[in-house]
Amino acid sequence: MIILYPLGIDLYLVAVPRIAQTLQGSEAQIHTAFSIYLLGMAATVLPGGMLADRHGRRPVVLGGALIFVVASLVAAEATGIAQFYLGRFWQGVGAGALYIMTFTVLRDVLSQARLAMALSLINGVICVIPVLAPVLGYLILSHFEWRGIFVGMALVAAISALVNLRLLKETRPARQPAWASPLALLGMAPFMQRALLTSASVTAILVYVSVSPLVLMTTFGLSPEQYTRLMMAMAGVSMSASFLTLLLLRWLGKLRDWFGDPLFVRVRQGLQPTNLSLTLAEELKTWFQLTESISTLNREAIPEGARFSLVMESPFGISFLSELPTTIYQKYPHSVVRMLGWDHHSLNDIVNGEADLGFCARETHGRSHARVNRLPYYIDHEVLFCDRPVVFLRKDHPLLGQTWSLTRFLACPQVSVVWEASDSWALDDLLEDEGHRRQVPIMVASFEQALHIAAQKSHELIAVVPSYCADYAARHHPDLIPMPLPLEESLYAQLEIAFILLWHKRHNQDAKVMWLRGEIRRLYGLAAAGMTRFA
Repeated sequence: MIILYPLGIDLYLVAVPRIAQTLQGSEAQIHTAFSIYLLGMAATVLPGGMLADRHGRRPVVLGGALIFVVASLVAAEATGIAQFYLGRFWQGVGAGALYIMTFTVLRDVLSQARLAMALSLINGVICVIPVLAPVLGYLILSHFEWRGIFVGMALVAAISALVNLRLLKETRPARQPAWASPLALLGMAPFMQRALLTSASVTAILVYVSVSPLVLMTTFGLSPEQYTRLMMAMAGVSMSASFLTLLLLRWLGKLRDWFGDPLFVRVRQGLQPTNLSLTLAEELKTWFQLTESISTLNREAIPEGARFSLVMESPFGISFLSELPTTIYQKYPHSVVRMLGWDHHSLNDIVNGEADLGFCARETHGRSHARVNRLPYYIDHEVLFCDRPVVFLRKDHPLLGQTWSLTRFLACPQVSVVWEASDSWALDDLLEDEGHRRQVPIMVASFEQALHIAAQKSHELIAVVPSYCADYAARHHPDLIPMPLPLEESLYAQLEIAFILLWHKRHNQDAKVMWLRGEIRRLYGLAAAGMTRFA
């Protein structure tokens, strides 16, 4: 009986994008069907209990299974969002009836001790379903269209109905308790406290289940197979925690016996510490102080022979931080300094602890793959400065004798830079939105290479790079001059580039990283004050 509830939630998740495509609805609309399913379940709890108390458990169980069968077939045959919603609502009604009857029947036939064990096992079963359901859904989706998933739900419900028809006996007590009215529960403080606590925890789970297909498969591009594996891993953790709970309770019981005295007692105002806990607090204070002193020592000291590893976008390192390696060496002569260029592996190097600090560009255009807000949540950053892309071309370039316009800019062949394994920049996204496209016959690995090619006199190629490269160009390619992109200010502002320092959040209080950040800010300030900048 109990398996229909989680099965109706988890089995179809891998098919959400395909359902949205077939029914010509958005994925948000398909996820609304998830809420409608839960609404159907919630609407069944009180009426289902009242019907079971009046007419018996078997009719509610069999009726709920039959409703689930029919509703699943309705959803499977849906040709539009409205029919799909209808099927999902009545699926929730059927699943809710069997869900509430599971606990009702167990309460009827088991003692309190055996009921606790049975509920623990049932919770384990509920945790197993999220492990198996995505796998089963993926297998069905691999051989059939998404409608086969709902036919599978109908088949499981039909089997449940047949099993209960043959094996389930009526368990309704002949005499009902005096407080059998369901509304009486609303006036019971212990029930309301536990209901609110359970609702809060279950809400977090259901919100994740509801939005995870949209976020993981659509936003982050996971395949149905990858999504299935992720759900299996998370459900496996939940299942393990469920089965280990009983062992944990037994261990805590032994721990309580060892102490022979509780640490807290319950009073009207909450929990009150006992003499034992107050005594322990005094004894542990010394250990807490020692731990804090050790932690402070680790944060403030940089060990001799430390390894400094940085990954920097160029030519930033040349223009601003040419003195950084020697500064580190002079301050920490026994250290090892490793300063490499930024590439598409660098972010992973920071995540994996192979690099302490990085410097790179992040765009602000909404379609860019390299936006600041797309950094992993465990990566912290600070903006060192902001810039815009500009055009660099030779002083004798034919474009300088013509009116500077978007048409002439697009007609000119360009050299661009491959950034983090991507050939396109925000400029290309913006131009595409406006119905234009650049001519980019040459792609190189760095801004310096792009400037070097643009400075050659054997062609008419131009380079589009950040304006801060004007200092590097003035030193190494004096024949190049920068020009702003021929765009309206409202469009140009969308191409702003944030140049950021970034590091793993675990290093927020790390002395080495904190010192490096401060030193980079200092060196940048000194260099920026005297450098050639394009205005």
